[in-house]
Amino acid sequence: MCLQAACSQGGMLTEITLRFVGKETYGKVRLWGGIGFASGSLLTGLLAHHLGYSIVFLESMFVGVALATSVFCLAHASVSAAPGSEMLHVAAPSEPTSERSRRPSTKELLRFLLTPRVAVMLIIVVAMGFCEGIMQTYTYVRLQELPYGSSTIMSLSAVCMIISEVPFFYFADPIVRRFGIMPILSFSLLCSALRQGWISFLWDARWVLPGELLHGITFSIANAAVTLSAHDLAAGTRFETTMQSVIGSCWVGIGQGSASWAGGLVLHHAGPVALFQASALLALVSSLLPLGLALCDRQRPRCDAA
Repeated sequence: MCLQAACSQGGMLTEITLRFVGKETYGKVRLWGGIGFASGSLLTGLLAHHLGYSIVFLESMFVGVALATSVFCLAHASVSAAPGSEMLHVAAPSEPTSERSRRPSTKELLRFLLTPRVAVMLIIVVAMGFCEGIMQTYTYVRLQELPYGSSTIMSLSAVCMIISEVPFFYFADPIVRRFGIMPILSFSLLCSALRQGWISFLWDARWVLPGELLHGITFSIANAAVTLSAHDLAAGTRFETTMQSVIGSCWVGIGQGSASWAGGLVLHHAGPVALFQASALLALVSSLLPLGLALCDRQRPRCDAA
């Protein structure tokens, strides 16, 4: 598991996608990730059921080799493309080659990550990852305690989550431009609090399905907003790809990892209801941080004018 996490290319793929397709098209491209997750989960389940679990790992290996080959061919095609082509133009560095080729030091990276706006953004991402980790890991534990908490209901909840991703990823750019990144993140955390509160007060497992439709807000549009914010924060620096990797580490590593650990402790001592109520309270308090950043952004032009 540690090796798999260490070999993740999420940050690089995200930044490369933004450079090739632009921020306006990122959500539509990211939408295919949700479709791939849904179809891959279905295919993997069918293979495991009919052919055993060993075939699943062989399938994963062959898919990985095929993707690596595709990426290699795409990179070779972009290098050999004619000068002035659109692909080269999008991927072309904006700074001199000598400056861009210089590897930034760890001290420079830490100084960048500890700037107030970046540091607060990372705290927001950790809080979002924590709440997402609680819901991913312990929702089914909660449903097993309720009437009709069957595997069918759990599968339908995953279907509702994936369906809710489609419109929010597809319309991510106009939504972000209309409302702004920080208001979206604040609203996402509020919806996360609502979703977890709903799970804690459930009396019938079937009623989890309406709440799972909020996944499009708590994950999809929030993920797009965080990705675009990280791209903007690192624009003009040498940390574009690194920033996306740090965001992924905060969301999945620190956020969801600590959720699995702390959630297990709370679940053992207080039960799933108290766990979801505590996580909902954390999401509610964390929703104030994006609003604070948005307020600072509104006041900054006044300070600059003064």
